[in-house]
Amino acid sequence: MLGKLMKYEWKATRRTFLPLYGAILVVAIVNGIFFRFDNLGAGMIPWIKGIALLAYVGVIVGTMVLTAVVMLQRYYKNILGSEGYLMHTLPVKGWEHIISKGTLASLWMVGSVAVIIISIPLIMMVTEPHLIGDMFSVFFDKNTWKIINGTIGTGNLIGYGVELLILSLATSFMFCMKTYSAMSLGHLVGKHRLLASVAFYLGLDIVERMIFAICMSIGGKIFSNQLESFFHILERKNGVGYLHLLFLGGIVIVAIVATVYFFIAKYILDRKLNLE
Repeated sequence: MLGKLMKYEWKATRRTFLPLYGAILVVAIVNGIFFRFDNLGAGMIPWIKGIALLAYVGVIVGTMVLTAVVMLQRYYKNILGSEGYLMHTLPVKGWEHIISKGTLASLWMVGSVAVIIISIPLIMMVTEPHLIGDMFSVFFDKNTWKIINGTIGTGNLIGYGVELLILSLATSFMFCMKTYSAMSLGHLVGKHRLLASVAFYLGLDIVERMIFAICMSIGGKIFSNQLESFFHILERKNGVGYLHLLFLGGIVIVAIVATVYFFIAKYILDRKLNLE
């Protein structure tokens, strides 16, 4: 059933995001064309360039805002709002609703950032095609990979990319779980539920930061000698291991925090939900 929920969520949200991603790439290409003919400074060309640039910035900002709005709206409206009665009559458990919406929202968040990043070299590709050609020639050059293998290693480079992707997805999922928890807690309040949700989100964020600071302080005092020895070994064997440790440690911490928020939202949906 979880797969069906995710398929439904994908169909419901792709109609918003896929055209938006296409608009980002099209506007990026248009800006690249105008930047390529930068020597045309007469008539209406400068005005059109300015409008195209504003459109590019506007689409990027709109994409980020809309991604967050859709993520909030889908959960609140489908689970806690007017559609909640129908959704909760389905033979689906509360955790499946949370996971399906959180997973798709996380993918769209990371996807939005990825498309924005891709649009930047796309502008360069249209503006200065030879620069992209030079970059590809350097990337596929044997000497480049010899240098990489001699410094950090190809395996480490690939590992960094995978770990960064997982960390990005985990962080996005944690943000979703925190928001879902805050909205679920706010829904327990009789009046001003949206305002209460914002207050609960700020409260959860403050508590999260305090617990993290306390754990870091206590852990640093208890395991200071062990950590010092571990980092010394890591540095002596391979300095690039620090970055792996940073990524993997971040993934574990984010996963733990996301799990806590998940169970808060799950408990409320299972035990305390009131749609009146």
